[in-house]
Amino acid sequence: MQRFLRLTPVLFFILGVLFTPSLANAQTPSLSFSLSSSVLTGLPGSDISVSGTLTNNSGTELFLNSLQFAFDAPGSAFLTGNDSAFLANVPLSLAASGDGSTYQGVLFGLHIADNAPLMLPSDPAYTGSVSILGGESDTSTIELNRQNFQVRVAVPAPSSVLTLVMGAVPCIALMRRRRTRK
Repeated sequence: MQRFLRLTPVLFFILGVLFTPSLANAQTPSLSFSLSSSVLTGLPGSDISVSGTLTNNSGTELFLNSLQFAFDAPGSAFLTGNDSAFLANVPLSLAASGDGSTYQGVLFGLHIADNAPLMLPSDPAYTGSVSILGGESDTSTIELNRQNFQVRVAVPAPSSVLTLVMGAVPCIALMRRRRTRK
């Protein structure tokens, strides 16, 4: 009896391996997803277009149904995802691997709020991610792949501030001159 009790776990393991369907045979949709750049930069109030590449690596047609954005705090207060480029540009589906199954171009947009604080180079960037939802039908909402990105709210370059000041000085001088003539 003791020998049987010692062999019981081994028997359950062998039976489990024999009667469990192979996970290798279950085909899950496989989509490669990369962004042209994962570090994005913009000014407050600006829109950023984000490009990338999508490739269907599976043996079946893969429907690309929607995007889902996630932003970490504090970026969630200043960033908004826009999927209109995805809906307008990306094909509804990618053919099975090897049959023209790649899309390269604009994937989505991001809007930086007008009140987003400017960042110094030492400040941490806002972080977020975008997921592509789809699957083997036009109603599937499986997360096919996700990419993380960072957004930096740029401080205008010193040269552009200097140019602005240099342009403002003659204007102010001209306005003063007109006032003194009257």
